[in-house]
Amino acid sequence: GTHPTAQCPVLPNPLPCPRPRSMVSRDVEGYLACAIAIVFFGSNFVPVKKVETADGMFFSLMMTLGVFALGTGVNIYQDSPDFEPFAMLGGALWATGNISVCLIIEAVGLGMGMLVWGMANMCAGWASGYFGLFGLDKQEVKNQWLNVCGVLVALCSLVLYSLVKPSVSSDKRKDLDKRPLLGPDASPTVAPPPRAPASSTTFVSRLSPVQKRIFGISASIIAGLFYGTNFDPPQYLIDHPDGDKHSTDSVDYVFSHFTGILLTTTLYFLIYCVVTKHRPQLPAQCAVPAFVSGLMWAVAQVAWFIANSRLGFTTSFPIITTGPGIVASLWGVLVFKEIEGRRNFLVLLTAIGVSILGVVLIALGHQA
Repeated sequence: GTHPTAQCPVLPNPLPCPRPRSMVSRDVEGYLACAIAIVFFGSNFVPVKKVETADGMFFSLMMTLGVFALGTGVNIYQDSPDFEPFAMLGGALWATGNISVCLIIEAVGLGMGMLVWGMANMCAGWASGYFGLFGLDKQEVKNQWLNVCGVLVALCSLVLYSLVKPSVSSDKRKDLDKRPLLGPDASPTVAPPPRAPASSTTFVSRLSPVQKRIFGISASIIAGLFYGTNFDPPQYLIDHPDGDKHSTDSVDYVFSHFTGILLTTTLYFLIYCVVTKHRPQLPAQCAVPAFVSGLMWAVAQVAWFIANSRLGFTTSFPIITTGPGIVASLWGVLVFKEIEGRRNFLVLLTAIGVSILGVVLIALGHQA
């Protein structure tokens, strides 16, 4: 009888018939990039875990310098590709979303804020690719039902992560920090959240409880939309290369994007200095940890650029916006002993299980 694999050419190069090797290797590169992004986004807050960051503005500036330093290294490695001013817009969008986090925490707390902007971030990034928004090419998904189901499951995992309550005793918390790694006071793909200032002087403190909630949720949605669309400007140039005018290599846009982050954050810091009558809070002890945190965040962001180009937004966004919760939970449980109690562990294990299920569905939707 005929051997079942006789239809596939055995010589000279044994290849799987349905998918060429280049496609398989691109997928492997994409999932590897997702893994790197997840590990670094889930860990980039660890250097600042025990450090006072005041109102977060000086911290954000120092972190951005770390981001820019790594971006400069990438630029040299890429042999200094053409600088793309339009790609800076993506960095400006991210920095604008990030700077609003301080006000959101004050208005509704980081639990509600993280949940809302996390969902908006995932949906905006996924929809940009799925529907081809803002002039982007529509990204094909092999199995649309699996992809959509995976996105919905990933959204559910974000809700579950927000239900984990860090249970650290007051004595222990003094030793650790007031910034838990997971649950209502943590956010993986965003800059590590600042500790609330002792006395708030922002306009948010003068709002009524209802106004705070309206402002906080609205600002969270807007911040999430900015996070979710921060890759769109460079992707637009990749999709519309105009002959050889624009590069089709996503990593060529990293330096332009990170420059946008640095310039926008610097602008907001100068505005902050004026608003505080030139009395900004400058906690010097957070400078080096914030710089290191910026380097780690930048590694994750570069990996996300690569994942986007290999897998598309429809696959990379749901995976990278939910995966860091698993890494953050491992830090919280194994190292900082923040998460205790049977209820917390059950919720956490469920959230991790749901995250993994979402990733598997999305990967199958991409492969099918």
